[in-house]
Amino acid sequence: MTLAELNGHLDMVTQLHSAREDLQTLQDRILGAQQFDGMPHGHDAARKVENLSILLKEKSDDVDRLERIVDRSEKTVRRWVTSVPDTRARTALSLRFLCGMKWDDVTDYVGGEKSVESVKAMCYRWLKETKAPE
Repeated sequence: MTLAELNGHLDMVTQLHSAREDLQTLQDRILGAQQFDGMPHGHDAARKVENLSILLKEKSDDVDRLERIVDRSEKTVRRWVTSVPDTRARTALSLRFLCGMKWDDVTDYVGGEKSVESVKAMCYRWLKETKAPE
C-alpha cells in the first residue's frame, strides 16, 4: 500500500461525503420551496420543477458513482489497515483513510499524549513497514 493509494481513496471518500451533503441540501431546498396547495405558482413553475428534477437525478447519480468507486478501493485499504498489528496505529489509519477524518480529529480520538505530528509519523511508519496483502 502506498501513500498515493491511501490518499486517492481518501480523496474519493471526501468527494462522496461532499456529494451526499450536496444531495441532502438540494433535497431540503426542493422540499422547503414546495407549496402544497395543488396549483403551480408563476408562469414557468413546471419548467422549474423539471429542472430541479433533472438536477436531483444528476446529484443522485454522482453519489451512486462515487459510492461504487469508494466500495471498490475500500476493500483493498481495509485489508491493509486490518493487517497492521498495532492497535493504536490501526485505529488511526482506519479513522483517517476509511472514515475520512482530519488528522486533528484522529489525534483526539486516539488519545494519550500524542500530537498530530506524532500520530501522522506513527501511521506513515506503518505504511513504510508493511505492504498490502495479496
